[in-house]
Amino acid sequence: MKKTVIIIGIVVVALVVTGVFLRTQIKSKSPEGSFDYTEGDLKLHVYYNRPYKKGRVIFAEDGLVPFGKVWRTGANEPTCIQNNEDILVKGEKLPAGKYSIWTIPDAESWKVIFNSDFPGWGINFQR
Repeated sequence: MKKTVIIIGIVVVALVVTGVFLRTQIKSKSPEGSFDYTEGDLKLHVYYNRPYKKGRVIFAEDGLVPFGKVWRTGANEPTCIQNNEDILVKGEKLPAGKYSIWTIPDAESWKVIFNSDFPGWGINFQR
């Protein structure tokens, strides 16, 4: 019985150490950040991972994120925004809730998409 408890303890410690190591290694290449905004009763929270350029061409016809294609905005996982009240975005109502942010970049302008779905892909340590 004592051996079993010791083995389980070692496995738990190894899993925790591995999780912390993976999080720091992955997030160090695209660090996470957040932004909070409050005005009156309105509260906005944005969570994101900053992609580093690392000498790459990011936005271009033949870039890492090609023009005219949907981009899961951010690195590792989609950028998320949460608002506690309905807000207007370019004259359109965005109901209170939590959304992933997607964009379609172009050379002259970008289209921003708010999606109430959170995809199960990418590396996600927040939830």
